[in-house]
Amino acid sequence: MSRENVEVVTRWFELFGRGAHEPALRYVDPAIETHEGVELPGAASYFGHAGLAMAYDNWASQFDDLRIELEELVDAGSAVVAVTRHHGRGRASGAAVQAVVAYVLTVEDGKLVRMRIFNTKTQALEAVGLRE
Repeated sequence: MSRENVEVVTRWFELFGRGAHEPALRYVDPAIETHEGVELPGAASYFGHAGLAMAYDNWASQFDDLRIELEELVDAGSAVVAVTRHHGRGRASGAAVQAVVAYVLTVEDGKLVRMRIFNTKTQALEAVGLRE
């Protein structure tokens, strides 16, 4: 895993995770592909900055006070697996929610060009041919 790719992913999550979405876009290619794992309810694919925003809005609309914390980065050769913890309060239930969400991120020329989202670290690792 290149140091540069790790830095891009780290910076993106630092900004995006605290809600600084516009500044986070400097690390995102305008043609980014965002793919939700097929195991996620209503999974879809999105394209470009607008698609990434739509994917986030669809997820975030279910929660109040959604926060994303980066917990771990895993060397996956040409990609970076990022394990995160999402915190929030269910909009409908009001219940506190915590969930692990794992991402497989491909970085080219200092920009995120592809993002795949999974329910578990195991699923993300399997997607890149690794095991826990």
